[in-house]
Order: sequence, then structure tokens, then C-alpha cells
Amino acid sequence: MFNIIFLLFLKSLSIYNNLTDKTLLSKNLKIRCSRTFFTYTNFGFICFFIVEILKKYNIIFNNLNLTTIVILTTTTIGYWLVVYPNLTINQKNDKFGIISDILGHGPPLILFLLDNTFKIETINKIIYPLISSYFWFIFIWFPWYIITKDPLYNSLSNKLSLLTRCKTIFNINIINILSFFSLYLIN
Repeated sequence: MFNIIFLLFLKSLSIYNNLTDKTLLSKNLKIRCSRTFFTYTNFGFICFFIVEILKKYNIIFNNLNLTTIVILTTTTIGYWLVVYPNLTINQKNDKFGIISDILGHGPPLILFLLDNTFKIETINKIIYPLISSYFWFIFIWFPWYIITKDPLYNSLSNKLSLLTRCKTIFNINIINILSFFSLYLIN
């Protein structure tokens, strides 16, 4: 139950941060409020939330647990290696925003690891986290971007070259794959 409450707290914190953050690319209040539900980090939170709800009914899907742990690992590592360096000085100096970022990119991974099990029987299980990542990109991020013109992440802004944006996607995929293989070795 603690994990569910913590995830809801993080989501509330994220919404409040988006509403008060004047550095966001979008000035539209509705977009700023709702953007927190479309990030890759939120995708990990949703998977974590679903795992927690299913556990209440003693339902465990190993592939969902595996996908969730890889997404949480990827968002934690990816945020600090790819997203954070591309934040503006104003975003980095926003103390409330940084606290929100620290709480959203690390503690959920630790909580999930402490409270859930996952098993990687074969190396070809990498397909589940990769498919889920592309699912997010194609069916969540892309429609969001087409409708709102809000890239969610500075590193995916159309102000950057296509090559730079492709490098960001490539780097996140590499982190996703490395996350899987590190978990595979640990498991």
C-alpha cells in the first residue's frame, strides 16, 4: 500500500511542479498540467502501479514485472545521463523541480526492487521492455507531440536537429538494453 501512496504523492508533486514551472516549453496551462501523464517516467509509474494493484489480488505477471524494472532502471539512469544534462540553467536552479526530479528518478526503482520479484529465464525476454518502450514512443509520445507540439523533453525538441533527436532516442535504447543486461546478470 505504501508504494501506491508514494506513487500518487509523486504524481501530485509532478502536477504541482508542472503548474508552477515557468521554464516549461509550453505556456498553455492545460498542457503543462497534463504533460506529466505522458512522460516515459510516468509510463514506468503506471506499470509499477498496475503491478501493485495486481499484487493485491495475488496476480503476478513476470513479464510485466520485468518490463517495469527495466523501465524504472532506464528512466532513472536515462534521466540523469541524458535528460538532466539538457536542462536549462533555470530548470537546474529550480529547487522544487530538482527535488521532484530526485524523488521521481531513483526512489521508485528502489521501492520496486525491495518489494517485487522478477525472473529473466532467457535473454530473448529483452523483447518485452523494448516493445513497451517503442509502444510509449509511438502511441503515447508521438500523438502527444503532434497534438500539443510539446516535446516533453528538451532533448526531443524540434528546435534541435533530427540527428540530435535520433541520438537521444538511440542513447535511451542503449540504456534500456544495458539495464536489461545488467538485471539479467544480477538475476
